[in-house]
Amino acid sequence: QGPYSAHHISAWYASGHLHEQVAVSNAGGEAVPLAVVLPEIQRYVDESLTQWPALAALAGLLDVPGDPTRQYHSQSFNIWRLEQHQLHRLVMACLLHLDIPIKFELPLEAFRNFMQQVEHYMTKHRNPYHNFYHVVDVMQTCFVFVSTVGALDLLTDVEVLSLLIGAIVHDLDHRGTSNAYQVNAATELALRYNDQAPLEMHHTALTFQLLGVPAFDIFANLEPATRRQVRKLMITAILATDMTVHFALKDDLDATIVRNTPDDNNSEHGSIGSGSHRRNSSAGPVTLATEKDHETVLKTLLHIADISNPAKPWHISKKWSDLVIVEFFEQGDREKREGLPVSPNMDRTTTEQASLSINFVDFIVAPFFIALTGLLPKVSWFCSQLSENRAEWHRRNLAKVRECDDPEKVAEAEARWMRRDAAFQQVMNPVLDKAGGARPDGRGRGGGGTRDIAAAAG
Repeated sequence: QGPYSAHHISAWYASGHLHEQVAVSNAGGEAVPLAVVLPEIQRYVDESLTQWPALAALAGLLDVPGDPTRQYHSQSFNIWRLEQHQLHRLVMACLLHLDIPIKFELPLEAFRNFMQQVEHYMTKHRNPYHNFYHVVDVMQTCFVFVSTVGALDLLTDVEVLSLLIGAIVHDLDHRGTSNAYQVNAATELALRYNDQAPLEMHHTALTFQLLGVPAFDIFANLEPATRRQVRKLMITAILATDMTVHFALKDDLDATIVRNTPDDNNSEHGSIGSGSHRRNSSAGPVTLATEKDHETVLKTLLHIADISNPAKPWHISKKWSDLVIVEFFEQGDREKREGLPVSPNMDRTTTEQASLSINFVDFIVAPFFIALTGLLPKVSWFCSQLSENRAEWHRRNLAKVRECDDPEKVAEAEARWMRRDAAFQQVMNPVLDKAGGARPDGRGRGGGGTRDIAAAAG
């Protein structure tokens, strides 16, 4: 019946309890669909919230009881339920949950201006994958690592600030093409940064150019020493999202786990075991021994969040996979037009989504998630979802294999992929069994994967 405030209506719409076609009264008392007045309502709500404490209500809008896909602190949160303008609210809710804006006196107006700049640079190239949704999703995943999985026990407040803001800008002004393309095409960025991680160099440089503008300076109230530390940490973490340093970072993570956790399990899984089987979920919080260990964990959390799509609920994960495939193939087409070498996995005539996804899980994503359980046992929740998704890709891949008309080739390919699947489960299942298969949303586990799969598969 009403009347209801603009804040109530905005909250109900954001949480999915109010359809945009429901009839509401406009300023003149005329009944119109909510969609007609919704932009004005949301603009009023945003403008009325002028102080960080007043924004605390945002968390309630993004935390629907009983539905993990609508809970901003959940692994299962579905960012695709949000309109693009609502992504700003999600970022603010995550920061407020940890009291970051209060602890560091982030100026709200500058923060809003800064986020508008981030949105601008993440939408200007119209990338299918590397866009505003991606960077906010990575930030929300980092937030889950900190708030729900237990990374807050490992990091300082300054490191948490650096991680979350670093996540927001880690792909700032991404061009929708890889570093390999930048180098091969001798682009402006490649020339500027001498072919050395041109994209990541650009993301960090542009970030601090923006922060140098008073209207965008969210760090204006930090002490000079703290500001220098945040800058150093953000640059370090963002540069570590370059895939060329992936395996070196994995080695650093394994070494960090060995230094900081007791070997209570005598694992037989080599380098993977050094990460995934060194401590149990009942052990107390780890205190990282050195500054290098803190740096390694910070870099790991941002990098693993950046590649975490395969560990999201299937319907979310599949959408991300579809988008990255579109962006990959667009680059491959562009490379062909420009007479450049076609980058791996970017030729639409030879790349299969299912087999690509399995390889990405087995050799890139799973090793990090498995290893990280050695420091953060609750990461096994992500491993469980990763296993479920891989099982679905395995099913789809076998269906594709069986489309071949040559029975011998089909049998050979089936045997090869079945060996890979068995090897994956051999490494992943002990991690899931030890964790009991629990997940934040209460669901069970699926089936298994990791870097040592090639060796295990023979």
